[in-house]
Amino acid sequence: MRFWRDVAVAIALAGASPLATAHPKPPDEARPYRRTPLEEALQEAVRAIAKGDFAAAEPHLQRARKLAPNHAPTYRLWAALYRRTNKPIAEVRMLRRYLVLAPQAADAETMRARIAELTKKKK
Repeated sequence: MRFWRDVAVAIALAGASPLATAHPKPPDEARPYRRTPLEEALQEAVRAIAKGDFAAAEPHLQRARKLAPNHAPTYRLWAALYRRTNKPIAEVRMLRRYLVLAPQAADAETMRARIAELTKKKK
């Protein structure tokens, strides 16, 4: 009798059921994560920017915008690209779009200050 109680305790502790199949499905953690096309496009853009290949980043950002036109981080990344390539008018345009889509973003005030700084320089 004690043997079966120990077996039941061991099964309960292992989180298994005595009625479990011989080949249980693997847990979700075991399955490889597959990125979405949007994530792929943004990651390729980040890689290109990190390498300093700014021209190669642009098509990836365009693809990301096509996949999700209202995805605010795409515009934030695009603004960063324009900042690194010294294109202030385009940077302001992307930052404004970012703020329209994410007005309560954690960095919203910083981006508003950056827009003000860029527009002041332009005048």
